[in-house]
Amino acid sequence: MFGKRFHSQGQCTGFTLKMSALKVQKYLISGRVQGVGFRWFVKEMADQMGIKGTVKNLKDRRVEVIAQADIESLYRFKQVLKKGPALSRVDEMIETDQDVNQNFSEFKVVY
Repeated sequence: MFGKRFHSQGQCTGFTLKMSALKVQKYLISGRVQGVGFRWFVKEMADQMGIKGTVKNLKDRRVEVIAQADIESLYRFKQVLKKGPALSRVDEMIETDQDVNQNFSEFKVVY
């Protein structure tokens, strides 16, 4: 969000940028994460939390999540991913930084 600065006479002196820096994280999640509604759980939680990105099943039975948000939101999202839906079990989650130049407009389940 942009904010304008004004002198007491009402003249605009410039703009300030009020926006949290976006970060992109990749999570590789292993355990009982396929066939238990994990991707749809991730999408629902991402939509509720304002996270953008993707989630998909991998051939090696892991789930890959790419998430774009501010640092605080990503931290909360990571905690949700660790728990997963009721029938899942997360044994391991590997987190890596990704290129911030990626720009997601929504959160999608990728097939």
